[in-house]
Amino acid sequence: MKPTSPLRCGIFIPSSNTTVEKEAFLLMNTLRDQISFHFSRLYLRSVTEEALLDMKKDLEAEIIKLASAEMDCYLYACTSGSFIRGMSYAKSISDEIQKHTGKPAITTAEAIVKAIKSVTDTHQPRIILITPYIESITLTEKKFLENQGIPVIHHTSMGIKNNLEIGRISPTRLVDFIQSSINNAELSLEPDLVFVSCTNIQTMPVGFLEQNLGLPVVTSNSASFYAIIMALKKQGLDKATLIEQKTSHLLGEYLF
Repeated sequence: MKPTSPLRCGIFIPSSNTTVEKEAFLLMNTLRDQISFHFSRLYLRSVTEEALLDMKKDLEAEIIKLASAEMDCYLYACTSGSFIRGMSYAKSISDEIQKHTGKPAITTAEAIVKAIKSVTDTHQPRIILITPYIESITLTEKKFLENQGIPVIHHTSMGIKNNLEIGRISPTRLVDFIQSSINNAELSLEPDLVFVSCTNIQTMPVGFLEQNLGLPVVTSNSASFYAIIMALKKQGLDKATLIEQKTSHLLGEYLF
């Protein structure tokens, strides 16, 4: 049954994230009156392990604030902030949100694993991992993905610690970086897809990346928004049926 008012999704983002809201509005505008996004910010300036773990300390207070507007689902939209201590840590965050709200919740770390495994027929999809992070955070993510049965056959970090700087990376600069990384890689196996990590890096529409790279692409935001759509489909979001089929860019139906 179609809801009588827009379904509401509450999204927790790092305070220095300047990308998620902009890319979420692309999806919201396409779905028009069916969905609305509402945001809460958790303090973060630098993408370091200490800062990412510290960011979570204000989560309970922010959950209470968003829950007062009666959300229908929730997303913890920080990739590194949810994979930093493994899948159990990511699940503890979504479990905490669900415990306080009684509504479906997911972290970006959980969403990317589901998305990467959904876009190919391969049981263990081989990926190229591209991140804006410093190398130590990227290596933590590589371990996280491989622990979930996703072999990382090549990875490259942009080496950026300042989250505001990450948000300023243009899609063109990102494409050039990825192409250079792939061209310089000595790959012994063919990749199934490219995964671009970080919710603060501009990647929408992801078809722009795919057209330039010639490979399927999953990004933190495409995976996160896909997870939101699937959660809200159960609550009456009509157009979600259009993206049920396996598609490399997940949200291409909405974001072109």
